[in-house]
Amino acid sequence: MAFQTAFKSSVDIGNRALQHVGQFQIQTLYDDSRAAKEVLLCYDKLRQAELRKIPWRCATRRAFLYPWTSSTVQIVPQAWAVSTTYGDGQLVFDAGQTITVAGNSVLTGLGPNSEPGTLWIAIHAHTSNAANAPGNSVVANGAANLVPTPWQQYFGPQFADIYSATVTYNSGDLVYTGTYGSTLTFYICLGNAVINMAPASGNPWYQLNISSGLGTGYVETCYPWAVGPSLSVAGALRTIFPLPTGYLRLTGPDRTAATANLTASGGIKFNDWQLENDYMLSAQTTPQLMRFVADLSDVSQMDTLFCELLAARIGMAVAPALTQDAALLGSVKQTYQELFTIATLVNNLEIGSTESQQSATMDRWNDQSRLNPPRK
Repeated sequence: MAFQTAFKSSVDIGNRALQHVGQFQIQTLYDDSRAAKEVLLCYDKLRQAELRKIPWRCATRRAFLYPWTSSTVQIVPQAWAVSTTYGDGQLVFDAGQTITVAGNSVLTGLGPNSEPGTLWIAIHAHTSNAANAPGNSVVANGAANLVPTPWQQYFGPQFADIYSATVTYNSGDLVYTGTYGSTLTFYICLGNAVINMAPASGNPWYQLNISSGLGTGYVETCYPWAVGPSLSVAGALRTIFPLPTGYLRLTGPDRTAATANLTASGGIKFNDWQLENDYMLSAQTTPQLMRFVADLSDVSQMDTLFCELLAARIGMAVAPALTQDAALLGSVKQTYQELFTIATLVNNLEIGSTESQQSATMDRWNDQSRLNPPRK
């Protein structure tokens, strides 16, 4: 379910930023104007930076990570195409569309909330048309009715392994059948606790419309570093788990009924995860559930306070080039700081007690590296 935000696209956020610095509105981020060019230059960079600062509820996702094996492949979803029938769980990527701006050709996303290369997943079956392309917030249905878009940004795995009847699969897991290095058929699981149920049998397995060809539908991959299957360091395995698509940062794990370690208030069991490059390393060899902040770019799914915060941050970035007004820049900075305090408090209230091991450890030590006294 989308956040009921007044911000509908990146242009809305950009115009809010320009309002902070007393500039005229723009029609698109690709307008042939100084204001549009300055906003476009920093928009995605600052969006990702703000998402990484705190575990925003609107951008928090979860996915099961599976160990890298000798039969793991990376899937290559097909580009979205008009007049195509898409079923539940189908994956596509936004190949973009070309528009003309001031006589120049510019590649943009299919909708106002997508960028070329963004992965999308179908959340209900439909036949595609220009109105329901990925990145469009709503789709006209008849004279005056509106229905939600059939697409959501995809933040699940992009790696699949051969199906095993002894593995318990959960919603979002990807598998394939066939012979590794030859023709493969890919499936996505849309149910939980699924075991010993062949993908070809149907629900909750859905076949993906991904070409089975090597190099077009999937890529055989390797990890040329001193970690991975069968490698033991100090007596502990270092299993590779590819991170989910769109991973930006780790957030707190699920709360449990276990006794809390250190001073964590959520009863959280700490993990042995280590993040390196685009992978997680662990002594564990079984699938691991990860909660993380995703690279959310669909404005229709963003919290209004996050949009306000991002607009103020963009205003700070473009103010020097557009206004050369130090007093105005100081005012926008103060607005940003106030919004960050408010947004952080509201977000923390909603996400509850999900302290990480790091935050719990830091809570025990003061800024002079001395142990804090026990809580009473």
